[in-house]
Amino acid sequence: MNKLFAAALNAILIAAMFGIALWAIHELPAGGQVVIHWGSDGRPDAWVGEWAGLLIIPIVACVVWFLMSVSPQGFSSSGDSVPPARVRRTVFSRLLFVQLAIQAVIAIHALGREVDTSNYIALALGMLYIAIGALDKSRKAGRWIFVASGLGMLVAAFGLERGDKVLGVFVLALGAPLVTVLYSHLMSRTG
Repeated sequence: MNKLFAAALNAILIAAMFGIALWAIHELPAGGQVVIHWGSDGRPDAWVGEWAGLLIIPIVACVVWFLMSVSPQGFSSSGDSVPPARVRRTVFSRLLFVQLAIQAVIAIHALGREVDTSNYIALALGMLYIAIGALDKSRKAGRWIFVASGLGMLVAAFGLERGDKVLGVFVLALGAPLVTVLYSHLMSRTG
């Protein structure tokens, strides 16, 4: 993904997050509360005021985008190789898609519609992991581990009951990076 296209896409995604937030704030009654966290059973368990609840995601996205823009492209504290800037831009854009999906779920729920958040989160994470796997040109095993985990999350989104879905997505989301790191470590020690 080239720099100009990535910047335009990121700006559009962040503008959409702000647009959703401001629209939902306008539609909510004054002093309304917004759910910002759902428990593993799918029930809301944390609320904040409408402004904080709906603006936190786009503000965090802006801060992260700024930090990524000003950080040195070849920076790595461990001295390991760093993904090319193109890969970093693409992964960040995909993360913004996930944040946009979460922003939409929060806004829809704030406006009084019931939403099964576990489906949307599983779908968004599954698509993100597939995208990360598709971009990883360095290690074939890592690529397929992420793609398989992403596909597993997509299946879990609508194929499992809520408790099993949350557990399955949690295991896949943590398992893919851990297995990839372990495999890379073992390959570096034997090679």
